[in-house]
Amino acid sequence: MRYRSITTAVVGAAGLAGAAASGDFAKVGSGPPNGYTVESMIWKGAIEKGGPELSFNGTIEEVTQRIRAVKKDFTWGPLADSGHTIEERDTKTGIICGVGGEDVSPHGPLTANAEEAGDNLGKITGTCGVPAGPKTCSVLTCTRNAAVWLCNDNDGPIAPPCSSLASYVADITGKCGQDYYHGVRYCKGQEFSSDNYNVVVGWKSQC
Repeated sequence: MRYRSITTAVVGAAGLAGAAASGDFAKVGSGPPNGYTVESMIWKGAIEKGGPELSFNGTIEEVTQRIRAVKKDFTWGPLADSGHTIEERDTKTGIICGVGGEDVSPHGPLTANAEEAGDNLGKITGTCGVPAGPKTCSVLTCTRNAAVWLCNDNDGPIAPPCSSLASYVADITGKCGQDYYHGVRYCKGQEFSSDNYNVVVGWKSQC
């Protein structure tokens, strides 16, 4: 019965999240390059050992809130593992610095905040899904205006393990987060995968 309630909550939350998140980057001016469409991220995983795989839409922060609405003591860790293994099957094909995020902050978020967003992503079990592309992106996580997008250029949906994407953020902050402006480090950039998706780090006004 408890999981029946969870499923009901998921369906309602998914509809709200999808309606709020959909839009065109060319219109709203935030995130990856113009022409990309924003869709809600689809997280899938178990929230307790031996439990069924569940699905929640939204950023990692929103997913965490929705899970805790039905399981107050939930924390990200081994008990939340859905059984997916982290496999680095793809090959990273290059980084572009200075792109991604809202133009209102041309330097991007603070590098320290982007690093924190990547660290948080590395703790997440389950998969982070993006609907079919091409040119479809989802916000994975946002920490103090430092957002991480996963962009899908495949004809079908993708769902890599969330924690495996943290290495992309680390690569971007390592290469693109060394520029100083008024004595403070800022970062924004994009890293590509041979599996036809890419990860973007940039500024987002509303996390």
